[in-house]
Amino acid sequence: MRKKYVLGCMVVVFAFILIVTCVGCGASVSGKYVNQDQSAESIVLSSNGSIDFQQNGSSLGKGTYKVENGKIIITNANGEKYTGTLSGNTITEEGVKWVKQ
Repeated sequence: MRKKYVLGCMVVVFAFILIVTCVGCGASVSGKYVNQDQSAESIVLSSNGSIDFQQNGSSLGKGTYKVENGKIIITNANGEKYTGTLSGNTITEEGVKWVKQ
């Protein structure tokens, strides 16, 4: 009886660990996002947390980003911070929609 109880507890603990681990495995935000209204403007998010601001494919500046609770916090090279929201493949920041390509 005790053996079944221990085995059952182990299965529950394993399932819990698996669920918690997979919750953080959502789709990666890294990639190229293009301004919905100005297609010449884009931002490139790298998986290492860096960001490249581009216009017509040329770099305008770099910075960093982090994702917290469905929000993306972007910091440019001057230390200015901008917060946007993530929804599917779209980042909305100060009314501007950036769509992942």
